[in-house]
Amino acid sequence: MKLTGMKFIRSFSQHILPKGFTCIRHFGILSNTSKAAAVAKIKEQIPPKAIPANKKQAIVYNPKKCTCCKTETMVTIELLLREPPAMLQNAKYH
Repeated sequence: MKLTGMKFIRSFSQHILPKGFTCIRHFGILSNTSKAAAVAKIKEQIPPKAIPANKKQAIVYNPKKCTCCKTETMVTIELLLREPPAMLQNAKYH
């Protein structure tokens, strides 16, 4: 997005509070001192979602089953490591 200088200053200045105003995220349920207790109370008041009976069954994933034709024609070509090899873990990047 490209803005002219005046449009940038205008949009930036809308995020600056006037003197005497305080940012509301530091008070009430969003304050750091009461956030844990407030979140716990809010979660108690939210009703649990009802899970439909057909969704309760565990979905079994078959990696060999094609999502289009529903046949077991998929072939594993390569398994990727979750972590880089040891020689790369110890390397320092600059």
